[in-house]
Amino acid sequence: MSATLLQVRGLTTSFRAEAGRFEAIKDVSFDLGEGDVLGIVGESGSGKSVTALSILGLIPDPPGRITAGQVLFAGDDLLKASRRRMRQVRGGEIAMIFQEPMSSLNPVFTVGDQIVETIRHHERIGVRAARARAIDLLDRVGIAIPAQRLDEYPHQLSGGMRQRAMIAIALSCNPSILLADEPTTALDVTIQAQILDLLKDLREDFRTAVVLITHDLGVVAQYVDRVLVMYAGRVVEEAPVEALYASPQHPYTEGLLKSMPSIDTDADRLQAIPGTVPSPFELPPGCRFRPRCPYARDACDVADPPLLDAGPGHAAACIRLNDYQPAARAGAA
Repeated sequence: MSATLLQVRGLTTSFRAEAGRFEAIKDVSFDLGEGDVLGIVGESGSGKSVTALSILGLIPDPPGRITAGQVLFAGDDLLKASRRRMRQVRGGEIAMIFQEPMSSLNPVFTVGDQIVETIRHHERIGVRAARARAIDLLDRVGIAIPAQRLDEYPHQLSGGMRQRAMIAIALSCNPSILLADEPTTALDVTIQAQILDLLKDLREDFRTAVVLITHDLGVVAQYVDRVLVMYAGRVVEEAPVEALYASPQHPYTEGLLKSMPSIDTDADRLQAIPGTVPSPFELPPGCRFRPRCPYARDACDVADPPLLDAGPGHAAACIRLNDYQPAARAGAA
């Protein structure tokens, strides 16, 4: 069993808008072990990216604020850590691949400048040695002619190369945890596969733990060990990937899986989940998924259910589980 690197407990983040304050994520909890790959899935607006940004304390204040919870890493609660400690953690111990590399990379600095700056921020190392490591990193992530690309600007690189450069920056200080927020967005399927294979190799070679945020359930099936399914800011199901696909216990997870095309069936149309993710200002009473749920009961209006045990390592926030499991899962979100 791998050693636990990160423990997230009851993480809640809210934002203030003109219409008032709302909770973007509520009571999110999970553990991440050495070499684990955890997938976080859900529709846009479910709270996936906010969860990752909250872990690293990157929520802009104002308008955002982490209002509850713990993020335990290396003996520290990062929510209470000093600015100096967080500067050590960000990039050095926990790194993040942001969703859109063109907006995340600084357009007025070369790729090499940005990698070298990251290395020298965390380590006492000269510019020449840092440049040599940067070239090695670009080569490791599969960029051809790395010494030349080092002195090019982000706009001179293709989308796939920019994403690889982002990964090189994230890996520059050998972090123990990598938060990958939609790392294959807007890339063609060939480049997507190459990026994901790269992340898989890093996990195998360096025991790097990865949190992979994605909409793509096919990616989850191929690359992830364990899955969190989020809906309207809450974790509604958590399971090993095999159990999730074999026996989804939350209606939302079931709907997501049914919406995937399959080579085993000949269907003219894909099944869709009716409706949309509710506005955080207009959450329905009781279960947040109730207005879209095909199994909704009157009791679903009463309270938003906690995660309930649904098997070994498997939990779901659905009152249907009360039919055979009345107790809430201990320590769950």
